[in-house]
Amino acid sequence: MGSADVPEPILGIGWSNGVEGFPSAKFGVVTTVKHYPDLDVRAFQSDAAFDPGDSGGPVIDMDGNVVGIMQFIRTMNSSGVRILGQQTALHVSSLKETLDDLKAGKLKNSTSEYWFELVYGGG
Repeated sequence: MGSADVPEPILGIGWSNGVEGFPSAKFGVVTTVKHYPDLDVRAFQSDAAFDPGDSGGPVIDMDGNVVGIMQFIRTMNSSGVRILGQQTALHVSSLKETLDDLKAGKLKNSTSEYWFELVYGGG
């Protein structure tokens, strides 16, 4: 474990639904592993109910290893409306190489269809 492979069970810890000052936990399974070649970033999707306010929270496997960081991903349909239900996490293997770009807000593709951010919502 620890690699965020399909279908690995995971737990996301975020701050969108927690009591003020305390995180909430969302359990799910990795459903898809993705690579964004224009960003050289590996990510994965889950069926866990991550919310945009959870961005920056850890995604943990059942052995207690951090396998990713929850991310807001903006995907629009042809009408320009954000598609909900995109539970996406930046894979931990991409974190070291992208940390400076994450901090600077530079990880977005040319159409801004998606981007990754380092956001911390906790207190």
